[in-house]
Amino acid sequence: MKEQSLSIIYVTLVLVLLGISCDKQSSSDLVIATSANMQYAIEDIILAFEQDHHISCQTVVSSSGKLTAQITSGAPYDLFFSADKKYPEQLYHKGLTVDTPSVYAYGHLALWSMTIEELNIASLNTSTVNHIAIANPKTAPYGLAAEQMLDFYNLSSLTNKLVFGESISQVNQFVKSEVAEVGVTSLSVVLSPILKDQGHWMKVDSKSYQPIAQSMVVVSKSKAKLESAELFKKFVGTQEARLILEKYGFSFQD
Repeated sequence: MKEQSLSIIYVTLVLVLLGISCDKQSSSDLVIATSANMQYAIEDIILAFEQDHHISCQTVVSSSGKLTAQITSGAPYDLFFSADKKYPEQLYHKGLTVDTPSVYAYGHLALWSMTIEELNIASLNTSTVNHIAIANPKTAPYGLAAEQMLDFYNLSSLTNKLVFGESISQVNQFVKSEVAEVGVTSLSVVLSPILKDQGHWMKVDSKSYQPIAQSMVVVSKSKAKLESAELFKKFVGTQEARLILEKYGFSFQD
């Protein structure tokens, strides 16, 4: 009951804040809920989309699980970019989406550190690493993939070193502030222009975790925004958008 009340309060605040911002926007502007690993890539995609279609967009960034909970509670988002297929499919089966979810790209894990230059899987089990930051596996698909990776390399015993972030964004904060010597983050983050020259990173072998099939779905409740939302979804499948996603380390399985 307490969690439900907190969720209602949060969504009410989101509605108020978006209502204030929308006073300065046209009714066709889009609100895009996106998983934290897509934060930087989606900004570049939005810039390209706005130039082509002259439709303004704003983003709300959080873990896929939390965004799903907010949409379920009525948050006024128009599109949802999740870091997996599970959450969009949950919304679809609840009748909360306009269309069926579709995979737009596959994400990849990376290890990232500000202090360890020769970074590799073995370094996680050394005395120089006291804290390993991962996203919450219960709400963040990249956190679940991080757990799978630790299991694959027989490193599940390192649970005493784990520091959990609410999302990939908080994992990145732990790494940048050196709260954690190593973070298991997304490849898209360490390849972003704002972070690619900070610290040291390595791509994790994709065989060590289940494929991260990132999905998108239209969730708009506004008929006035449906056409714009569908245009954005279509744009993400264009060669122009794919080149942006590739720049951030995403891959495709055509």
